[in-house]
Amino acid sequence: MREGKWPDGPPPLGYRVGEDGRLEVEPREAEIVTRIFHLYTGGMASAPIADLLNAEGVPVTAHFKGTQRNTEQAWRWRASGVIQILRDPVYIGQYQYHRGTGEVLTIGVTAIVKEEVWRKAEQLRARNKKETTRNAEQT
Repeated sequence: MREGKWPDGPPPLGYRVGEDGRLEVEPREAEIVTRIFHLYTGGMASAPIADLLNAEGVPVTAHFKGTQRNTEQAWRWRASGVIQILRDPVYIGQYQYHRGTGEVLTIGVTAIVKEEVWRKAEQLRARNKKETTRNAEQT
């Protein structure tokens, strides 16, 4: 990790492990990531994004990475999966590995989305979370 190499397991959607052990962009998956950010920052919520990706037959991360479970539901996008992508700083070039000791190691990788797009998505997520909480309290 300290040398910038991927530790183990499947890499995040949009990346593959190169021959040198470092993350590199996987173009086909990166298009999906870019689209998710575009849709979200364009005003579409995470659940409708998941529904759209499912309707279009876009494979989920587990399908790309070969880590799917043997259930039909494992092959579907969910709002939580979309949110997980939107909040991951790997997409602006900062893979963060949280060690059990509380230490966080950051590996620089090639960004898939521009930082301003990622930040806009962060702001929208925070606003949406606040509004959702407020709406839930009023019911």
